Amino acid sequence: MRTFLHPLIGFLLAGAQPVSAAGILLPSGAILRAVTAEGVHPQVKPGVAVVAEFASPVYSRDRLAIPSGSKLKFTIGDPVRHKGPGALRRAVLMMAGRTPQFHHPHDASVRSAELLLPSGAALPLDVDLVDLFPDSPVRPKKGHAPRPPKHASVIVRLKAPLEAPGSAPLPAYQGEAVPAGASLHVMLLSPLSASGNSNGDTIHARLLQPLLVDGRVALSEGTELEASVVRRKPPRSFSRSGTLGLNFRKAIAQGGLSWNISADLSGAVAGRGGMHIDPEGTLSGGSRSKKRAVIDLGVAYVAGKIVDDLVEEGIKAIWTTASSGTVAGAARWFGLGTGAFLFFLQQGRDVYLPQYSELTVTLNRPLLIGGPVKP
Repeated sequence: MRTFLHPLIGFLLAGAQPVSAAGILLPSGAILRAVTAEGVHPQVKPGVAVVAEFASPVYSRDRLAIPSGSKLKFTIGDPVRHKGPGALRRAVLMMAGRTPQFHHPHDASVRSAELLLPSGAALPLDVDLVDLFPDSPVRPKKGHAPRPPKHASVIVRLKAPLEAPGSAPLPAYQGEAVPAGASLHVMLLSPLSASGNSNGDTIHARLLQPLLVDGRVALSEGTELEASVVRRKPPRSFSRSGTLGLNFRKAIAQGGLSWNISADLSGAVAGRGGMHIDPEGTLSGGSRSKKRAVIDLGVAYVAGKIVDDLVEEGIKAIWTTASSGTVAGAARWFGLGTGAFLFFLQQGRDVYLPQYSELTVTLNRPLLIGGPVKP
């Protein structure tokens, strides 16, 4: 029975992918992710030229489609306009201690694009820009890891199929199980945040690269992972940051087979810096930045000054016989109290991962792939 199952599983993992001497076909709608050079964060404006590099290879199931080191070059066309909250609403929310995420995709049409392979070949592309956000690896909560270089993640979607040179299919894994500790590199399929999600929410991610054991494919690219949100706490007052974890419980191959898994988050590339991850895979928003602390102090000072003046004028109007020194002292204490209250009322930083963020997942126990498990 086992000798029959292994070839069957290998066939379903590979799927009905066309194989030819010319290469392989990446379908329209495929998402490609590249990063800009260090310190480069292009603005999404018409006519801006963007150059990004594929830091990791792009696979099509069990075949290499685009090697690492390939470059993506395109010119931005017309940006898509997104209506967000105005400056007044932002100010009111900040004074109320609420700091939700206001992230909108930086998407735009693309005038011209091409893929430059390490061999020197250039392939024309028909793509749209889906998003462009800071590429900030989440750092360990404890320890002094070096600050990573600043890049930007460039996310594009194929509007037309791309025929890539490709490579020969990798051999299928014939073992019974994938050992614990194996790492999977996946792409998040929807935004994730401590303020917008709840414990028990189902999250989906897609395998970016085949899971290899001894150079053989155990799970192919495109396999979908299903996870639950755990240990979620929203940002709270007194600058307490939000926290969030993911418990991966199922892997679903494109052929329809599924397996129960036990895996936790072990790394992520976030849309902003300052986030941390602990050994259990729990993400935290990190401490309040210096810039944010200065803004909070400014808001608290302005609010305290306004209350100071209002209270002083109100006391003078009601208690005409009071001395100016007594009135000013009482009003000052009211102002200081209001400012301190607003400063400490501010929420901590949120945990936020944009759609198409890259995650690293580690198996807690062996993944048994000797036979299918019904969904």
